[in-house]
Amino acid sequence: MHVDDIDDAGQLIRYALTAQLARLDQHKISETKVASGAGKSSSQLTNWKKGIGSPPDGEVLRSLDSSIVGLAPETEPLGGLNSLGIRLRGLTNQDSLIAHLPASWTWEMLLEDANTEFAVLVQASALLSLFIPIDQARLSPSELRARYKERKIQPLVKHLALIGGAPPTSRNIDALVLLGGLTKCAWDHDLGHLVHSKLQDLPLGFRLWRAITKLVHLCEENLSSTNHLKEWVTGLLKNAEGLRRTSIYPGRSLDLELAIAIPYEWSRPDGPEGDWVHKLLLARAQDDTATLRERGTAAMGLWQRTLAHNPDHRNEASQDGQRVKRVESELRNLAHGFARPDARPDVAAGLRWVAATLTSVLDKKVPVCNQWPEPDPREPWFQVVQDATDVLDTQEIPDRILDATKVLFQHMLLQNAGVQRRQATDTLLAGGWTNAVIKGLAHVLEHEKEQSWLRVRALFAIGFLQRRDSTVANILVQACQEAYDKLKSPSPTGAQITEMHAVLFSIGDCFGASFGVRDRGQLRSVRNSIAPILDELAKGELTQEERFYPVARALVYLLTFTAQDRRGERFDLSETLLQSMRDHPDTVTRDFCEWTLGFRFTTDGKVQSLMRAVDLDND
Repeated sequence: MHVDDIDDAGQLIRYALTAQLARLDQHKISETKVASGAGKSSSQLTNWKKGIGSPPDGEVLRSLDSSIVGLAPETEPLGGLNSLGIRLRGLTNQDSLIAHLPASWTWEMLLEDANTEFAVLVQASALLSLFIPIDQARLSPSELRARYKERKIQPLVKHLALIGGAPPTSRNIDALVLLGGLTKCAWDHDLGHLVHSKLQDLPLGFRLWRAITKLVHLCEENLSSTNHLKEWVTGLLKNAEGLRRTSIYPGRSLDLELAIAIPYEWSRPDGPEGDWVHKLLLARAQDDTATLRERGTAAMGLWQRTLAHNPDHRNEASQDGQRVKRVESELRNLAHGFARPDARPDVAAGLRWVAATLTSVLDKKVPVCNQWPEPDPREPWFQVVQDATDVLDTQEIPDRILDATKVLFQHMLLQNAGVQRRQATDTLLAGGWTNAVIKGLAHVLEHEKEQSWLRVRALFAIGFLQRRDSTVANILVQACQEAYDKLKSPSPTGAQITEMHAVLFSIGDCFGASFGVRDRGQLRSVRNSIAPILDELAKGELTQEERFYPVARALVYLLTFTAQDRRGERFDLSETLLQSMRDHPDTVTRDFCEWTLGFRFTTDGKVQSLMRAVDLDND
């Protein structure tokens, strides 16, 4: 098993499948049993692992998920192959749907209320199964839309937006995929206004960019019938800079991922506005106030997009070749600026690394960096990553997936293209060997104290890998203390502020998932260990300064998702600190506090589901 192209969905799915089967080997469950349980032959399973023939479609991945989970219910959660496939390849047909119901059940089921997260996901999947055939047949969905608009579509969209904005479990990401598909297939201006309002006004709305990106990928199948969506999507994206300023996670770069996905026909160089996406990406890459993540994603994404939209680029005399040459010149100038010694001293090493990988893909005329250039001069942090990769050799990962696991691990830390870096994380999560990967990330945090940008990447990955054991708890508590010590220094840098923001989000993401998986005994321990830090950030003067507002917003996020039921007369820490931040000078922080306090706690101090936030729309 090998992975040599981080942008090859087939390779990533094969890795996840092979890695899961290797986990089952430890429980004496053979591949033959898995194949039989999925209604397939062992030879078919072998061919899929080897990449022979057509890759498994959504129906096959769903049957493999059922077989694996059914045969090994006592193991740590596996499955999720179909969910990974949807994230990598898109939701293109009914076979890919997360929940697959008999058509005869759908109409009756949609008459019921969806009052849990799982009910929302199942009903959204069922409703989308009615719209997809109409969309594929190029027919108008107006009749079906009118039937379900107020009673189902709008309530489901509100709930999906909430679920999708929560900490990133597979369920929450699936909600964003469904939201994108439903918005595309059931589109009208009212639905567009509703999604826009959630993107703009919901404190968790920054994550909805992923749903809109999924919508755009679906639009690529038939651009001639999506002019109505083109105007809406481009309008949102052109307003992204304003939304970014009021975001609780301004550096997440999900708006840039949407920009990279915009079809060529929507942003033509010879169009009335020229290639406006090109201008947007280049401006963000050049913005010294943007995070390293944003600048790297924008620069690498601009190059990927340029190659994809100019297929004849190797013929330098062609129009495609001339366009690529112009962009290449712009990006080489950008890389030169990144490598300057005076370029953002707090992330200078990170910018040099972006410059190195950008120059590498420009030299090779390839869209994505799959082979790491040697840093010049030799960077100490780079050796830390190499040593962390070697830690995986000690973690009893089977030989058949070890090399591929190490490749994906390095992409989590070294890849400057944001989309592909997250794909590596998603794939490792689906593969199931996350305990070993966490040990490698812990090595980075233990041995690299200066490069905040690299620590931020490790913290982000830990949050997304969704392990909630004592090892992760100890790692995040230590990282939080170290980030806080930097924040209290006389002149904390922008990168150190970002590091504090990242660790608060990572704790919220990892230990703040929704009710079913929220607490395995470590949440209260983590929060108690960092309670003095949380108290000082909430009540002290530090986050009152404008440059520290992102830390205050991340703190409210953590408090929202790690809230616990009140014990007797004693208020929960989250409720107490949220109350104390209601008068914070940052409007976004204040509004986030009011939003959370408006639904999260009952009068007797019980924590309520995020689903209850929909009630705020009806007040």
